[in-house]
Amino acid sequence: MPIRKLVPEKVTRGFTLIELIVVITIIGLLASIVATSMPGVIARARGARRNADMKAILNTAKVIYTMTGRYPESIEEMVGHEIENGDEIGIDGYPRDPWNNEYLYSIDDGKPRVVCLGRDGAEGGEGEDADRVLPSGKARES
Repeated sequence: MPIRKLVPEKVTRGFTLIELIVVITIIGLLASIVATSMPGVIARARGARRNADMKAILNTAKVIYTMTGRYPESIEEMVGHEIENGDEIGIDGYPRDPWNNEYLYSIDDGKPRVVCLGRDGAEGGEGEDADRVLPSGKARES
């Protein structure tokens, strides 16, 4: 009989406590690095969503103007707007900004204007609280 069969083979199953501690520590370090970098990413995502919503409102107003010869008076008029042949154009539901405030829409000097008052929902402010105005296709701070 060969010697190999007389000596039982060492069977390893699972991980040692040290291996688990090392892996959990590495995961914790990576999570803390990601968590500290997230506020900037979230702010940029909110800004991108706000700009996309504002452009969609403005573009919808322009399409309605092209089809009917007049700009809509309010955002409500753009939600599911029907034109003469029964086709629907417009936006789906009443849009709200990333902070759950309503966008302001008006017609100034014969042109549509969309305003987002920012996180604070009040005029003025800096950073995420700053107002954004979309008068003619490009967002800018006011």
